Amino acid sequence: MNWGDVWKIVLTAVASFGGAGAIITVVSKYLSDFLTEKMLKKYQSKLDKEIESYKHELEIEIEKMKAQNDKVNYVTQRQFDTEFAAYEKIFECMFKFSVYTRQLYPAFEWQITEKEKRKGVFTQRWDDYKEAFNTFSETIEINAPFIPEDIYEMLVKMRSLANEIATNYEYIRIEDREEDRAFNREEALKKYPKEDQLEEMVKQSKVKVRDYLGTLRIYE
Repeated sequence: MNWGDVWKIVLTAVASFGGAGAIITVVSKYLSDFLTEKMLKKYQSKLDKEIESYKHELEIEIEKMKAQNDKVNYVTQRQFDTEFAAYEKIFECMFKFSVYTRQLYPAFEWQITEKEKRKGVFTQRWDDYKEAFNTFSETIEINAPFIPEDIYEMLVKMRSLANEIATNYEYIRIEDREEDRAFNREEALKKYPKEDQLEEMVKQSKVKVRDYLGTLRIYE
């Protein structure tokens, strides 16, 4: 068979299918269907990715809303008023309590040369502290049933820290024996970091209570 015979067969086949135009039409349709299907798959893949991304973002927002809702505490008007009044009393007492505790060992102390006058100043500080400490302690315990446990525990820690600062104050400051001056000075220096710690706890308690009150919602 020569090339002439081959071309005759090809041309005959083309003619049987309706000529070259028909073949082109068939091929074009096939390619069109193939490309359309490929584009659809590509679009579907992109759409699926976008949907998954949206679902992920939506889930994050839902979790945020749940977390925010979990922080909200619904209370009655009476309960809110009771708690608010408790904090007013506690922080009113806390002011004197923190001030008089820090005054036991002030950062800047003036020198009083006369022993009796010095003793009188230290005795007055001690009396002021004891009164403020007792008032603060009583106010905490009286209002303990109306405040959250974590806030109550923070207040108790403040009270314990103040007690550590005041320990041996009468011996270190009021008695003020000449032979114990060096020892007393060293003991006094140990109190300053605790006073700074107490001041920081007072600041933290204000933030904690403010944040807590911000979560309260009154039943309509």
